[in-house]
Formats: sequence, C-alpha cells, structure tokens
Amino acid sequence: MSRWFYVPGHEFHRLIINVSGSRVVVCKEGMKMGNEIKRRVELEKREQMLHERLANDTRRLQAARAHLKMCEDALEQTLEELHQVKQEKKAITGLLESMWNGPTAEDSLRKA
Repeated sequence: MSRWFYVPGHEFHRLIINVSGSRVVVCKEGMKMGNEIKRRVELEKREQMLHERLANDTRRLQAARAHLKMCEDALEQTLEELHQVKQEKKAITGLLESMWNGPTAEDSLRKA
C-alpha cells in the first residue's frame, strides 16, 4: 500500500507501509526522483556513446588488421623478388666472368 505524507520544509515523500505497519521511505518525489531519472538518462547516453565507440574501434581494428596483412603480403612478395633478382644476378655474374676472363679470374666482376 502506498501513501503520501508531508514533511514541513521538504517535498512530498512516498511511503510504503509494510505488513508490520512500519513506514519505509522509498524516494523523494520531485528532486531526488528527478536526479535519479536525470542520472539514468545520462548513463544511457554514455552507454550508447560507449557502444558506438566500441563499434568504431572494432571497425578500425579490423581495417588495421587487413592493412597489416596486405603489408605483410607485399613485404613477402618483395623479399621473394629480391631473392630471385640476387640469384639471377649471381648466375649472370658467373657466366660473364667465365666468358670474359675464362676460368682464371673468378671474382673480378663480382668486385666491380
């Protein structure tokens, strides 16, 4: 059962009378209830903002992971190409040395 009573100098209070007949103050009507509602609205706004921030951070993280994967693949491809170029250069250098100097001067073109 709910009942209203007035305390001089204060807002109305809402009371709940329990089975034993003692009074329990639930909340002040007006100021306290308004503050609690305002606080809840602020918390809901903050919760929504945090959900949006989490979604944005998740999207940025996924984009960063995709970009990192792309960079790793490009790095791997570049390293493979570099290795292949070095192998071809080494083979051509050996061939040129043997054609130019014969079997006697092995390192002359490698140093050049």
